[in-house]
Amino acid sequence: MTFSDDVFRILPAIVPPLEPTIKHARWNPDDCPTIYTSIERETAIAEVRNRLEEEPPRKNKPHNIHVLRVRIRRVLDLRPPPVLARLTKLVGPIHRDIEGGSQAIGGAAAWARYSGLLVPSARVDKGSNLVLFPDLIDAQGEDLAVVETSDIDLRRSAHLRLI
Repeated sequence: MTFSDDVFRILPAIVPPLEPTIKHARWNPDDCPTIYTSIERETAIAEVRNRLEEEPPRKNKPHNIHVLRVRIRRVLDLRPPPVLARLTKLVGPIHRDIEGGSQAIGGAAAWARYSGLLVPSARVDKGSNLVLFPDLIDAQGEDLAVVETSDIDLRRSAHLRLI
């Protein structure tokens, strides 16, 4: 499947918008660089809220919301419930906060040279995330670019409550 659309990514202002995550996260094992994005702006906010609530309290760092234009040819869509159900039989439970099974799936997708995964949000019903493997996005017809960057005041967001 292909994917061509704009997506959202919220990061601390000091982090470049295309900086990959190297450390393991929900859909990637260690040393598998990824760029986590959300299809909907509201989903991006909810995902960041969850991450900030899990971190130790600290001063409100400024954040930016980035709009990224993505055009990739090899995307694995894991959103349909029957797909997740079959994968759960193969790798074990895929829960919101347990990373083992989903990391195995992400690692396997990267090994199979997929450029990204479309996955259901663990934070927003009917929300979706696009997990990108930037090292696998090739220059031949695929693209990842920053379209827009703006400040986001997470303290004022109606969807976000900070400690």
